[in-house]
Amino acid sequence: MCIRDSVLLEGKKIDSYSPLERALRIQPVFQDPYSTLNPNHTIGFIVRRPLLLNTSLPYDEIETKVAKTLDLVGLSKNFINRFPSQLSGGQRQRVAIARAIILEPKILICDEPTSSLDVTIQSQILDLLNELKERLKITIVLISHNISVVKFLSDRVLVMNNGEILESGNTLNIINKPKNNYTQKLMSAIFTVKKKVTSLADMKGLRVFGVPTAGKFLSRYGLIPVIVPWDDVETAMQTGELDGVCWCGFTEAYEVGWADICKYALTNSVTGAWFGSYFANQKSWDKLSPKLQALYRMSINDSHYYRQVWYWGGEADLRVNGKKMELTSLPANEWSQVVKDSEQFWDETSKISPRAKKVVDAFKLYAATMEKAGYPYR
Repeated sequence: MCIRDSVLLEGKKIDSYSPLERALRIQPVFQDPYSTLNPNHTIGFIVRRPLLLNTSLPYDEIETKVAKTLDLVGLSKNFINRFPSQLSGGQRQRVAIARAIILEPKILICDEPTSSLDVTIQSQILDLLNELKERLKITIVLISHNISVVKFLSDRVLVMNNGEILESGNTLNIINKPKNNYTQKLMSAIFTVKKKVTSLADMKGLRVFGVPTAGKFLSRYGLIPVIVPWDDVETAMQTGELDGVCWCGFTEAYEVGWADICKYALTNSVTGAWFGSYFANQKSWDKLSPKLQALYRMSINDSHYYRQVWYWGGEADLRVNGKKMELTSLPANEWSQVVKDSEQFWDETSKISPRAKKVVDAFKLYAATMEKAGYPYR
């Protein structure tokens, strides 16, 4: 709470607390996990140190608390004797978070806690902070310029510029209906207008997410395939890590929010075939009773039916009535070349393994059947 330039904590001005009292109530998590951990100290000492400096707990209780705190942030006791140089960026940030929460503070101040991390790791750290917020009933004060991070982690937002609070309120209200001009510009920068693709030449240099097979095929046209966890795709597009997504349908784009970021949809498609796979560990499968195995197979069948209704049922409607993306397509002569290239690509892919050949043959049969059936199937 802020009144007349004073910050109140538990009804008292924050500067009325002693350094020890503040340390027990407020702890920081800094931006760069590579520079905030002393390289000469073990992980155990780094996490243990706040307790040694600020409490009089017996050593055995401290060691127990260190182990439990590391476990809270997803690190085992095996990390206690390691040094920061032996850890990845994500693991170092987990150590920094453990060091901050071991005193059980009421407030965690996180200054750009994911900006120095790869997109893949950002999501893991954000999930961890969100989990700790709920589990420990702790308040997180987040300092960030990344709106997608703010949206994910925050309930309330204060937009500041040059030390001045421009507006504040519920996170979604501020993001969706900003009132201040500065805030409006800030929010408009979230969703970069992606490059309009109307020719194969337009694809060159675009960083796209998709299944590995699609990425391998599209790379021949200059696209750069990027693999990130599916949950990170939206954040990666917002931050410029990705320019778009390949091999996704309209329903998927609208459902998960990609259509809010990508302003264009390339409608060309080699085939409408889709194969869904379900996997089970053989030993675990053998332990199931016949009834549970039958139930699992029934669930698979229901899932396929649901996908047919949900996915394909919405495709045509969103293609015609969806307002979020402008539809584009490649010239007929260029697309004809892509189709020919895909046939050669599938022949190459089928040689990888007997399983690959089985899948490719199924695709070929589907495509040939649709082509022969003609309109309205092709």
